[in-house]
Amino acid sequence: MIYPKKLENLLECYKKLPTIGEKSAERLALATIEMSDEDIENFSKSLIEAKKDLHSNKRFGYCHTHSCGLAYSIEDAYVVTGYLKIRWTKVLHLIVEFNHNNETYILDWTRNVRMLKSDYYKMTDFEEVARFKADSVEDDMSYAGPLKLGSKVYVTFRDEIISDLEKNKTLFRK
Repeated sequence: MIYPKKLENLLECYKKLPTIGEKSAERLALATIEMSDEDIENFSKSLIEAKKDLHSNKRFGYCHTHSCGLAYSIEDAYVVTGYLKIRWTKVLHLIVEFNHNNETYILDWTRNVRMLKSDYYKMTDFEEVARFKADSVEDDMSYAGPLKLGSKVYVTFRDEIISDLEKNKTLFRK
């Protein structure tokens, strides 16, 4: 269907959202223009505030430390390290994976997001590099703690580090 340019622009904005195709974007755009001016103002203000508060640069760079602590507090959670696609670059990133009501969810501390794993991976093009059970962190620290590894190094290379430390138990005791 052919729409005025301004409505076409709105359609294109909605189609950028995950799982929103042509028909859904059309329904959303038409529903949006039917909203009152006050509702549209509240809607746009909410979008801007959510983006500013929940996806701010203040949270970037701390995912490794905070996510480990968060994962440790959730029963049977996994700490998952991988690459996250942000615009045209790949960034090393850490998320928490857990099961709830037979569904697998992702917690992303940096983005302040909880969503189904399949949706998260699709939305972010997340590429998993390593994973481990969150409850192993405490035991690992008795080995790796004296090495004073940064959390990013630990979560990225955890399996190799622990394997090497296990081979050299005489050097590093629990």
